[in-house]
Amino acid sequence: MSATLRGLTAGQRLRHGHLWAAAALTVPGDLAAPPAAGHADQLAALDDEAWGRLHLGPGWTGEDQEVRTP
Repeated sequence: MSATLRGLTAGQRLRHGHLWAAAALTVPGDLAAPPAAGHADQLAALDDEAWGRLHLGPGWTGEDQEVRTP
């Protein structure tokens, strides 16, 4: 939704959706911090070849996502 409000193209919106999903799927818990807008914009702007090679793993958003238990 935010990508739509920012006037991004359909392809950029789709990539942003993938990045937000990747943020949720690469953390041990069930709630992930979203990627920073600038970081997500840089990744979404990759050319098709670079986007196809992109692999995201735990910690890619740069946020501390470690689950701590008492």
